[in-house]
Amino acid sequence: MEISLEEGSFVQPGMEILEVGNEEAMYIETDILVSEIGGVKEGAKTLVYNEDIGIPHIKGEVRKIYPKAFNKVSDLGIEQKRVRVEIDIPNNVPKLKLGYDMDVKILTHFKENIITVPENSVFELEDGQYVFIAQNGKAVLRRVKTGIEGEDMIEIVSGIKEGEKVIISPHKDLEEGMDIEEI
Repeated sequence: MEISLEEGSFVQPGMEILEVGNEEAMYIETDILVSEIGGVKEGAKTLVYNEDIGIPHIKGEVRKIYPKAFNKVSDLGIEQKRVRVEIDIPNNVPKLKLGYDMDVKILTHFKENIITVPENSVFELEDGQYVFIAQNGKAVLRRVKTGIEGEDMIEIVSGIKEGEKVIISPHKDLEEGMDIEEI
């Protein structure tokens, strides 16, 4: 993969001379925050990608979760506890080279036939979580029970039905019964 010395150079004990690897057996290594590792299991499905260099979603699978956490300082200078995870990916992914930075998504929960709404539709009041529904030109306040939360979507377990129009990012001054314009 890489030769660290030029011909004729002096070699010291412990000095790296060259790096050996197999491009046909690449995998992704990532560090995950301890606070986010709870749902990650060996065998979990993954998506690996880097849109900046033109590598679309590559399907992979978690092959190893290291048994010990370690400290790492973030780019912002914050010390964080992380756990190393290895992800198997298919061989011969076009454009993928050793040392590239990749984005990784790991599937920790999976449900079918659920109702989801944008995360910014759900808000907290004293006694629970709520959304506003657009109904007959009026804002209707609806208490909901939420489930799995994704990056920008939340599962609604109860409180609304499929097909109802949810108001996204409701203004703080919006109140139940106010007239609204439905789009």
